[in-house]
Amino acid sequence: MALELTPCDMESDLYVPRPAQVVLVEPQTSMETLVRLRLESGEDLGHVPGQFVQLYLPAIGEAPFGLASSAGKPDASFDLCVRRLGDVTGAVHKLQPGEHVGVRGPFGNGFNMDELKGFDLLIVAGGIGLVPLRSVIQHLAEHRDDFEKITVLYGFKA
Repeated sequence: MALELTPCDMESDLYVPRPAQVVLVEPQTSMETLVRLRLESGEDLGHVPGQFVQLYLPAIGEAPFGLASSAGKPDASFDLCVRRLGDVTGAVHKLQPGEHVGVRGPFGNGFNMDELKGFDLLIVAGGIGLVPLRSVIQHLAEHRDDFEKITVLYGFKA
C-alpha cells in the first residue's frame, strides 16, 4: 500500500503522519508481532525511552504504540510490538517488509535517563507491559557503565 501525504513542514505539524517503510515483521507469539520501521526521510525518530507513536494505516485507521527500541540506531529504525486486538492491530500483523505506513510522534514525556545515572534501578512489568520498557532496558544495556545494579522483575501467565 502506498502512502501519499500532502507536502508540508511535517516537523511542525504533529497531525500529519510522516511516511515510514516496514523493514521487518517478526511474529513473537500467536498474538504479538514485532514491527521494525524506518522513516522514509532517513532521519532518526528522535525518541527517548518510554515514548510512543501513533501508527497510521491508510483506509484502516490509527492507533498508539509504545516504542520498543532505544533511540539512535545506526540505521535509524525503530521497533513496535503489536498485540492483535482489532482492525488496526490486525492489519499491522499482515504488513510485509517494503510496505508503507504513517507515523506521528514521538509523543509523551518518556524517561529522563540522565537523572537515573549512578543509581540502582528496579524495572517491574507484567505481560505486554514489558514492551514500552524494552526501550528503557535497551538503553540501560547500551549505557551499562552509567548505572549501578539493574534488576528486572517480569510476570506473565503461562
